[in-house]
Amino acid sequence: MDTMPSTTSYLSLRVDVPVRTAVAAFDHVLGLPECALAVDRVRLITSSELVHRIPVPRTPSYVAYRSVHGLLLAPHIRRRVELELAPWSRDATELGLRPTGRASRSATDPVVSHGYRLLTHLRDVIHFWADQPLRRMTTTTSTAPVDGLTRCYVLLQADPGVVGEIVQQARALPTVADATATTGSYDVFVQAAGDGAVIRQLPEQLRRLPGVTRVLICLPK
Repeated sequence: MDTMPSTTSYLSLRVDVPVRTAVAAFDHVLGLPECALAVDRVRLITSSELVHRIPVPRTPSYVAYRSVHGLLLAPHIRRRVELELAPWSRDATELGLRPTGRASRSATDPVVSHGYRLLTHLRDVIHFWADQPLRRMTTTTSTAPVDGLTRCYVLLQADPGVVGEIVQQARALPTVADATATTGSYDVFVQAAGDGAVIRQLPEQLRRLPGVTRVLICLPK
């Protein structure tokens, strides 16, 4: 389920990013003195000085970690709203948007459609921000073949609590040069090199590691 019922014009989207990473991304996005989130012709005008911050507890709490009041602007709309980042689970958060003034309770209220577009855009921004460490690793590491070997990168998704063990087991594989835990959509980043036949076997070797749920191999052009 992605959105809550819209009978009260309240919208929510799940953000599949670890909680502390999502909070850091939210702070970064809204960290400018004057922040304007915009997608197409929809904008949210707010200020970092208005952000209410709650420390992230060690166990999930149903209190919003971040909330900020702002002005939602769209064609024929000027509505005061509250944007919040709240817990969804241990490994995900929820973006919520609600009108704070007098608002229609109809599902046809335009703040529903425009607010949903804005939340979707903000969720994409948070996902992109969370994946930046992985992007830097893939762009700064040489992709040229070494001594005729094929170099590749493998992205792994894993069950909670086993990432450290997967990193250690991946590093023990003969073709793996390094494995690193990451934030964002994937949990482990693996760099490997070997002859073509051996590299083709690597995804299946990684998939068999306990706790690995998804494997994506990337070969340099």
